[in-house]
Amino acid sequence: MIESTFGSRKPIIAMIHLAPLPGSPLYDRAGGMQKIVEDSARDIEALQEGGVDAVMFGNEGDRPYLLKASAESLAAMAFAVGALKPLIKVPFGVNYLWDPVATVGLAVASGARFAREIFTGVYDSDMGLWQPDAAAALRLRADCGRADLKLMFNINAEFAAPVGARPIAARAKSAVFSSARRRHPGVGTDDRRGGRGRQPHGREGRPAGHAGLRQHRRQSRQCRRHPAGRRRRGHRHAFQG
Repeated sequence: MIESTFGSRKPIIAMIHLAPLPGSPLYDRAGGMQKIVEDSARDIEALQEGGVDAVMFGNEGDRPYLLKASAESLAAMAFAVGALKPLIKVPFGVNYLWDPVATVGLAVASGARFAREIFTGVYDSDMGLWQPDAAAALRLRADCGRADLKLMFNINAEFAAPVGARPIAARAKSAVFSSARRRHPGVGTDDRRGGRGRQPHGREGRPAGHAGLRQHRRQSRQCRRHPAGRRRRGHRHAFQG
């Protein structure tokens, strides 16, 4: 999945950090949206000349951050991405901090190839109790007909600590199972390594029971042992696509 999306097994994804948008306390009213677009255009040109594999837009300047997007900031970010899109020669993604539903909506509207956000978990954060809604975000993607939109699940939230004691590896596994796995008849799921495995089926396309499940798990373990299927140490994203 990574290589087909970015054209590289280890892509360099550069950030386009937008200046504070309308509605943010730090918004530059004198410069307005025109200045935001011009500044970001220079960043895009420099990064593409430097050879990055992709770019991602983020509203990094909108501090203090919102856990639910405001109408004016989301509209402004969509305007900026639309104005800058003709300059982009590489795949691009979006990330509205910190609202996964708004992020997916923005990706659909702008034609982004991928999106990143905190989709799962509950966190004690600088912004208050943080409860993202993966179900609403993924349902929105499906309702909008964007099954091709790749979602990058950030498992370890910034400015926050998870509520609960599960280690990060357990939370990543759980996110892949509960929110980031997509099933098709007769076909396995795409996990963050982009690998696929066959689902065990009986004679009429039905699950083969415990024996088939054990065989499927053995095959999955064998895939994980293969060098091409190993996870990078410290990797903190689950991929859905």
